[in-house]
Amino acid sequence: MLTKPKVTTLSWAGAGIFFFWQLGALKYLAERYDLTRVPMAGASGGALAAVLAACGVPADLVLQRAYDLSVKHGIWERPLGLVGIWGTLIEQWLDDLLPIDAAERCRGKVTVVVTTLPNMGQVGISDFKDKEDLINCAMASSHIPMLLDLKFSRLCRGKYCVDGSFPDFFYNDNSELLKAGGSAVIFDYFNDTKLVRKGRMDMLSLKKYEEVKHIMQLGYEYAQGLHHEGHFDHFEVGEMVFDHLEEAAKAAPAANGAASTALAVIQEEPVALVPAHQQQQ
Repeated sequence: MLTKPKVTTLSWAGAGIFFFWQLGALKYLAERYDLTRVPMAGASGGALAAVLAACGVPADLVLQRAYDLSVKHGIWERPLGLVGIWGTLIEQWLDDLLPIDAAERCRGKVTVVVTTLPNMGQVGISDFKDKEDLINCAMASSHIPMLLDLKFSRLCRGKYCVDGSFPDFFYNDNSELLKAGGSAVIFDYFNDTKLVRKGRMDMLSLKKYEEVKHIMQLGYEYAQGLHHEGHFDHFEVGEMVFDHLEEAAKAAPAANGAASTALAVIQEEPVALVPAHQQQQ
């Protein structure tokens, strides 16, 4: 009998405007699990999703700030929509949303995939120096040539880079950095049969706000489906559960009995992702 491979990573593929589909998936997962304790990888829009999730930024706040910026800059009234200003908006949006210690939260836990020029090699970055460096890496990962700021590439770590999923788009497959040796659950909007797309380039088209909210809901339902199918049943974060309970016991000696009981229960049950409600106890 074949056993399921043990999952160690959540990966977020290139997405473009379907980042909001990934945001819906993040919302579902964050309602149930502590995503700030889960290893993640991301390319392009997926890199933005991974960074925001690792920093614990609420999905609804991410959507609201995106909407506010869009209204402020009148993107739905512009003849070219997001062309030329998309990059500036994303960078401002990340700076507003991410906490000052974002680099510390993501360092060694989030892998941001960029495509370096001229060899078109995909490289994973996880050693972020500070918030500014983290944002620059995320922006390099999501840099669609010409579309974001009318420039072909973005300088990152001394190299010119383009979108981290650029080769994936042409090979019609996700990179090995996202697959993580077969141990990743990959959130790729291409796999959602309920998501109606108008050709491959639809990922770059401007959507109305109601469409964006619908896309986000589909992502939420997709994650829900994966959950019900047991895709997260073998997520290896048992140590995190024990560490969390031990820290709580030390902080509140009077609660030692409750912590011991919880440990006993966990030891008897299969360990999955850290449930969000446990993080609040």
